[in-house]
Amino acid sequence: MKLVLVFVLITLLAGCAGQREFIDAGARDARVEVPHSAAIRLSIPTGEVIVRGVPGNQLIAHVEFRCQENDRGCARRVSEAGFETGADTTAIVVALKPRSMMSWRDVQTRVTVEVPHDRALFVDMGAGDLDILDMHNCVSLDMYAGEASLQLDRAVVGSVALDVGTGDTSLKIGDHRIDGRRALLVGAELEWHDGDGWCQVYGDLQFGELSVHLR
Repeated sequence: MKLVLVFVLITLLAGCAGQREFIDAGARDARVEVPHSAAIRLSIPTGEVIVRGVPGNQLIAHVEFRCQENDRGCARRVSEAGFETGADTTAIVVALKPRSMMSWRDVQTRVTVEVPHDRALFVDMGAGDLDILDMHNCVSLDMYAGEASLQLDRAVVGSVALDVGTGDTSLKIGDHRIDGRRALLVGAELEWHDGDGWCQVYGDLQFGELSVHLR
């Protein structure tokens, strides 16, 4: 169950308060070749986000922006937004700029990212809704507020550790569901170490719901 605080925060950041009508305000794309030895690091401040694992070596990111008609402040923020790509010593890095959540006030964003499914994936996100699908390697998530769902290949996972400061968490293994245990009455924690794979899956969410499904 999403908490009221989460709804309020996401509404303020995404500009969804009331019944305001939004129109398309542009889009940005990025395409990166991911070496076989590299992990992937994604940084996305806010929005509706789908990250999908696919075969191959290409990372393809796409973001769509929506603003209220004649909202010059929103239009200015969109004009300055886009993906920044780079690399560190171990990973390909893709970040949606600006990184501050408050910079996205009154801007709605919808992000889709296709990533090589056999690379390790690290996601840093502010607020919104996140779906990570069809991954066949380790996943680590650090998120502030919203709802996050991770779907991974069961065969590669050895352990799962999930922590939600205020909200709920769960793990589904096939058709079997494990709910997180309550921590300080408002949060939830979950640890599972019975997998046969090599991957450790981590999830840290401050406010909201976090679920992992091993298929």
